[in-house]
Formats: sequence, structure tokens, C-alpha cells
Amino acid sequence: MIASIGDFVVDMGSDGPILSQGFLDNVLKHDSHLVKEDIEEREELEKVKREVDVEKQEHTVAKQTAGKLTHWPPQYDKVSMVDHAESALRG
Repeated sequence: MIASIGDFVVDMGSDGPILSQGFLDNVLKHDSHLVKEDIEEREELEKVKREVDVEKQEHTVAKQTAGKLTHWPPQYDKVSMVDHAESALRG
């Protein structure tokens, strides 16, 4: 997540002092706090990606089956439904 923003990093404490600075690879080697934050952000990003993928799959399935009969009632099969319809038309 940090790398997508920039290569040079300045890590500042809550009261303003510079805790570490330098190129991202170098800072991550020496700043365990930033490494922990980076790992947490990557895990959160992966979780969100998985959730979005599931939602896309659910939306695709819903879109593909919209307005379609997806299964027959268990007491009927397609052949008996046709026979039933033909007999109803005959009389």
C-alpha cells in the first residue's frame, strides 16, 4: 500500500518527530512499526478484494438466472409437464 503512493518515506511520530526516513525498502528494513502497518493494510486489502469477488460472482449468477425457472418442482419432470399440458389442451 505504501509503495503505491511513493518510494521515499518519512515516518513521523504522533508529536511530530521524524522516526525514520528514506527509500521505502530501506525504511521497512529498520522500522518494524511500518512493516506491521504494511502487513495489516495488505491483509485488509486482500479481504476486501475477496469480498468484492464474491459479490461480483453473486451478481453474475443473479443476472444470468433473472426471470428464468432454474429448477422444476420435485414432483414434476419436464416430460410429465409436457404430457400434462397436452392433456389439458385436449380436454
